[in-house]
Amino acid sequence: MIDHHECGPSALYRRQACPASMLAERGLPDDSGPDAEEGTMLHEKVVEVYERGESAIADLTDEQAEAVSRAVNFLRAFDGRGEPWIFEERLVMFDECFQRVNFGRLDAVKVIQEEGMAILVDFKFGRNPVSSPAMNLQFANYAAMVAQEYGVSRVECHLVQPRVFEKAEPFTFTKFDGIVKTIKRIIARCNELDADRRAGDHCKYCKAKCGCPAFGRFSTEVATLNPVAITAENAADLAGFVTQLRKQCDRATDMLKEAVKEAGGQLGNLRLVVRSGNRCADSKELYGCVRDVISADDYMALVDPRISQVEDLYATRLKERGVVKTKKDGVEMFNTLPAISRKESCEILQVVRS
Repeated sequence: MIDHHECGPSALYRRQACPASMLAERGLPDDSGPDAEEGTMLHEKVVEVYERGESAIADLTDEQAEAVSRAVNFLRAFDGRGEPWIFEERLVMFDECFQRVNFGRLDAVKVIQEEGMAILVDFKFGRNPVSSPAMNLQFANYAAMVAQEYGVSRVECHLVQPRVFEKAEPFTFTKFDGIVKTIKRIIARCNELDADRRAGDHCKYCKAKCGCPAFGRFSTEVATLNPVAITAENAADLAGFVTQLRKQCDRATDMLKEAVKEAGGQLGNLRLVVRSGNRCADSKELYGCVRDVISADDYMALVDPRISQVEDLYATRLKERGVVKTKKDGVEMFNTLPAISRKESCEILQVVRS
């Protein structure tokens, strides 16, 4: 069974931006990098933690564990409404003639038949903001498939980005016939032999970019960028491509390390040195070793707990004691506590796609 449709939900933005990319990529092998592999692993962890508990995150880094906890807490806020969450379900989109248009796999969906609706959640574990559901073809495609599969009249879509500070607003889709027609038009254009090649931010996921003349020209323009070349039309693509260049530099560094290793630790005047890893210790065990010298108050002043886990436990306890009706209410109370604050804000570039 084919896992991914070449014009599936996650590829639609790229196909709409560059129709020629579909035929150009056909037959090329998948080349998923470490970021994609980590994202897949964290998606699996979300399901595991939701179903089996926090012990499932023991093998993650603190930063990964906090991201997974945030995702799980979002799901648990809807517990008690409708049917149980359905994870990793593969759905198909059909047109008005019952012909298959495309298919895709959803992260999580909850059907609430008594309200004639479904809640759809998609997790993104990258560090760059993704366009909100209201402006995202992937969500529109997912919503149409959910509506067809479960016979609901509206689908409330949520984008959860645990590593991104800014929260995307949810959006409810209702005009599913229009979505299907739009996606059919995109696919039809992609199948045309004279489809346009257009380079930009969307190239970062294209398997055919290395041999693409449009991508080559765009790369040269970015590498030799003059400030006067930045316009309202190309600013978003330039910002996205700068992010790609940073990742390419990281990969180039890894390639250099491998080459130096194969040469025995030194290649020309470049050598590989080993830095000692950061120290680690169980917090409770460490306190037991130093309690005769360091007081409990002094030690607690040094402890930096994962706030998302404290928040989850706090909300759970409030609900158990009947102080609040839902965990979501408990989370809201937690965030009004005087001990909670936010670090200084910073400016970031964010692409807003229409």
